[in-house]
Amino acid sequence: MSNLLKLQGGWLARYLQFRSTQPFPSRLPAIFPPPPPPDEEALDRQLYAKVHETGMLLGCPVVSAEMQQQARRLRFPEPQGGTLFLFLETLLRLVREEEELIQTPSHPIEVRTTWHLVQLLQYFLPESYYQLPTNVPLPELLQNSEVLHSALHRVEKALLEEVAIAGYSNDPRQNAFVFLHIYTFLRWQRALRLPAGPPLAVIRQQDMQFRKELLLALIALIWADDQITDIERQVITNYLDQSGLPFSVRREMLQHLQRPYRLELLRLERTTPILRQYLIEQMILLSLIDNSQAREELELIAGTARQLGTSEEELELIYAAVADFFSRYASRFTFLHNNPAVRQMQEYVEENVIKVVKLNLGRIIREIQETRELYDLLIKAGTTPLTEEERRRVNEQIKDILKAIPALALFALPGGSLLLPVVIKLLPFNILPSSFQEAPEGAGARS
Repeated sequence: MSNLLKLQGGWLARYLQFRSTQPFPSRLPAIFPPPPPPDEEALDRQLYAKVHETGMLLGCPVVSAEMQQQARRLRFPEPQGGTLFLFLETLLRLVREEEELIQTPSHPIEVRTTWHLVQLLQYFLPESYYQLPTNVPLPELLQNSEVLHSALHRVEKALLEEVAIAGYSNDPRQNAFVFLHIYTFLRWQRALRLPAGPPLAVIRQQDMQFRKELLLALIALIWADDQITDIERQVITNYLDQSGLPFSVRREMLQHLQRPYRLELLRLERTTPILRQYLIEQMILLSLIDNSQAREELELIAGTARQLGTSEEELELIYAAVADFFSRYASRFTFLHNNPAVRQMQEYVEENVIKVVKLNLGRIIREIQETRELYDLLIKAGTTPLTEEERRRVNEQIKDILKAIPALALFALPGGSLLLPVVIKLLPFNILPSSFQEAPEGAGARS
């Protein structure tokens, strides 16, 4: 670490040096031949799982103590260091994983990291031109290139403006459009691998159009009950400031706050599933801001989902995914404390989970009895405490059973924090005794 701190340049240079000497582990399966490359929707599902689990999709980043500590070691700026570190870790990890999944890397990781850096510069400094060699290992380039350090200094300013924002109380918060930076960058990386993929300028233009449609949908949402509260007005104003849209466009959109803007005026493009889901999740989040979810707002969210081609089942899953995230991390965010709208949404989802589990309880028990290892472990738990590895296997096998039951697959969310506790509570005592129910915190499944 001492060598990192002696490196000339700022926190971004220190981070890149750290990641070039300690690269992310390979995710390639140890089989031959390798599996066929995944399609774009499969890559998007991987991306969604990552940004949802970290809270970046909702602008509420979950920064671990380890990440916060690493950001401090690298002297990231305070108090935004943790959110900046999470953004860089997420973006570069996804770039690495997609690169490995799509094509077999043919160059050392130190050189590939240089390529990724050059592309990062092009993305955040689109109007600038820096002539940097792409065949030099990044540690060497960081030690010898003053041009690179000048560019990195400018990128640091861009990241502070476009990723991190001032916290709400002590909450870590991110720019509401951080996810779109990650998605747009990855779309561009995918396009670079195609013979005639669209250039970055076209992809960024599509991104700006989507941002505009998202903001119009949010404005229609706050007008749903024919009035705008002060906090809703302030949130929309903040979103416009963070959007990166041209000033003339933002000024025009501010005029929609002066008189009702209706869903009928909105013509949303039926874009990719991940963007549709992101737009709806942002609407759900905004509906919670003033501690209430008006009936008109819920109806407008449902109407927007229909316009986007999102089914009622998919909308139910999106609500459940938001509730799942907040059920795990609500204590981290002060704006969620004592928020009746969040509790109502969680109760609504939990009621549906309980109802569906009860209807399928007989099949769950039959599936458990037919899964011999699982059944034996649950019986064993009645007399002998299970090891951490055994508890993990129990959770994973129960999750596999739930995913195989169509009515329950809808609620088989990351971490299973809504579904698994309900199943555990409703299973017969002699099948799942108290010694298992009282398993230490953190022993649950991880997706």
